[in-house]
Amino acid sequence: MRKSITGLFCLFGGLRREQRGITVIELVVILFALVGVASLFAIPDLMTSIRRAGNSSPAVSQETVEDSFASLLLLGGVVGTATPEGDALETVVFRVATGGRSIRVVDISVSGATISYLDEYRAFNVPTGQWSSVWRRGNGPFLDQGEVVEILVNLRNLYPPLGKNTDFSLRLHPTDGEVLMIRRSTPSKLKGIMELGR
Repeated sequence: MRKSITGLFCLFGGLRREQRGITVIELVVILFALVGVASLFAIPDLMTSIRRAGNSSPAVSQETVEDSFASLLLLGGVVGTATPEGDALETVVFRVATGGRSIRVVDISVSGATISYLDEYRAFNVPTGQWSSVWRRGNGPFLDQGEVVEILVNLRNLYPPLGKNTDFSLRLHPTDGEVLMIRRSTPSKLKGIMELGR
């Protein structure tokens, strides 16, 4: 360590004697080093900008932004209730809100949206009288930023009934906006009120 410090002092001592030539070389080396380091940080950002510019036109990016504003988010879990006999799932309840910084409203009223049911054996649109939407925060029929809607789907008329250990999906499809797909599975033991797992 002492040798390196002594060598450093000798180097600085030599600089005073031949200061003009060494200073110019040092400045050029420092300048090249700074430009090299700056370019290392700038290249990834430049490449990302070039890729974005090459992959999308202004019309497409605007459309993508609008679609993202109309997205729906599932809030919390999905709850199911069993029939009194405990042999089938009777209702499914879940809550939704708009995704991101939504500036567009989404119509998820009974007249402005459809809910589809899918499992291994069947796929159909749930009839209008078999599902309902209730605003838990805000008021309908349109879902605005910050509002929360609870949706109840009645499955008591399924034949055969939705029993234990069965995978199923519910699809909420507004007339204007993205589809929200909810995939769940019934537990091995059906009870009064239960959270449905994935």
